[in-house]
Amino acid sequence: MAKISVFIAAGINASWSELLLLLGEEDDLSVLGLATGEHAIQLAEKVLSDVLLLDESLIAADPVALLGAFSAHSTTRILIFNGQSLDGVALLQLVPMGVRGLLSAGHELRLLAKAVRVVSCGGLWLERRTLEISLLQEGASRALMQTNKPTPRESEIIACIRRGMSNKETARHLGISDKTVKVHLNHIYGKLGVSRR
Repeated sequence: MAKISVFIAAGINASWSELLLLLGEEDDLSVLGLATGEHAIQLAEKVLSDVLLLDESLIAADPVALLGAFSAHSTTRILIFNGQSLDGVALLQLVPMGVRGLLSAGHELRLLAKAVRVVSCGGLWLERRTLEISLLQEGASRALMQTNKPTPRESEIIACIRRGMSNKETARHLGISDKTVKVHLNHIYGKLGVSRR
């Protein structure tokens, strides 16, 4: 059975010695190399590995640009470790760039080898805690969008504004007072987070 090849691109502060020890104990994994610091991603591009174990600190500035350049000419699957700012939603946005997993900064080292195996087979790896937080955040965002949805009357007023009508023209068109139009506009502005047209 062929071994899963792994290359490690670690930040300067990463505890990479522990990673090497742990992965070295696994019979089905082979660590091809390790690079640290700002040029680690460029070195990783030159090594043909099944999985790139990538320290999030190396891509924190602009993950899309850095990973986009890497994935343009690589079939390597990426497992991000020491994740602190990325969540499950962000991870899904990086999947087209080869990212297949995320291990948080406080991950248990015993999960690392299992995550590498899952990612090498094309699976996605997210810790349960990260997944739960991401799902809760996504649910909260959807709930917020529902509460900020305009009422039917507010939608009518928005349609009038789009047609370029003034407050008086909107009031006449809808058969309501100017003051009522202003109240609805204030509600609309609050939902949109603006103070005026």
